[in-house]
Amino acid sequence: MLYEKKLQQLYDTELKPIQINLEKKRQLFKWLVIGSIVLFIVFSVILAINIVSSKGNTLIWFGISAVVWIPLVVFTTYQNHLYKKAFKAQVIGQLVHLINPNWTLFTETFMQGDTFKKSNLGRIKYDHFVAKDYIEGVMDQVSFRCSDIQLQTKPSRPRSSASSVGGT
Repeated sequence: MLYEKKLQQLYDTELKPIQINLEKKRQLFKWLVIGSIVLFIVFSVILAINIVSSKGNTLIWFGISAVVWIPLVVFTTYQNHLYKKAFKAQVIGQLVHLINPNWTLFTETFMQGDTFKKSNLGRIKYDHFVAKDYIEGVMDQVSFRCSDIQLQTKPSRPRSSASSVGGT
């Protein structure tokens, strides 16, 4: 019950204002994505019309679309990265600190694949190892490290009908 009250207090005093600010950034990102898509469609239609009508303006429109659209996509991607980074540092970091003030969240660090293998925790076969974020701390005088880990396997290829049992 104590954690629940602390969590509510943390949300009301610190996380809610941060969340409102981050939501504004997320909305900006959403409109940037929509704007990028609309501009791409508009420039594609203009280019298609110029190509079909064989006007000499095709190269000019292609250049204009590249000059406008490419920086917009780069800026939108960068804004998405900033949003995710801020959310992890400001919201998730606060929650980790609430659980234990001595724990530390590293958003740009992650557990290495060989460390995971040595831990002998993932006893399944996997083709690709992806880790994000990293928490380090001490609990009951035992140091620990944890990370958001995803183990991916390649899908097995389906059998062809010729090699199936009972096939001709």
